[in-house]
Amino acid sequence: MEAIIIANTILKRAWGKAIYVNPSKLQSLLYFTQGFCLKYDCDIIIDEDFYKKETGVINYNVYDIFNKYSYNNIESLEKGLENHIYTVSPNKSPFFIEIFDHVLASYGQSESHLLSYLIEYHNKIRDMKIKTGQLISKDIIKETFKDLRYGE
Repeated sequence: MEAIIIANTILKRAWGKAIYVNPSKLQSLLYFTQGFCLKYDCDIIIDEDFYKKETGVINYNVYDIFNKYSYNNIESLEKGLENHIYTVSPNKSPFFIEIFDHVLASYGQSESHLLSYLIEYHNKIRDMKIKTGQLISKDIIKETFKDLRYGE
């Protein structure tokens, strides 16, 4: 699935819970969603890759769309991409809905710099010696989430 579909869905669900999201925080929430989906073999996986940035991770497709907000909260979906939303329904992928809700509940109120720290240190990216600009493969993401539970 395209990263922008998951990113837009995260934004819509976050706004519905009065959670404010800037581009850096969106990258982290997207990464956590991908990590838990890979860990639990969810049927929804983001097709595009993540890369290590100086602090945290980046999906360049989503970055290119929302980077204009810089450190400010994202206020709306990009024109022309408003319909790029995953239709969340209990019949489609109930486990995916659970992952969305847990990621937002566990990490949604955290500041973006704290989420970057969690990805760097608690989530073992640093221990794997992944350098800035380097691809973080889906296998590596799955490995880093192996021992991580919701909210840690």
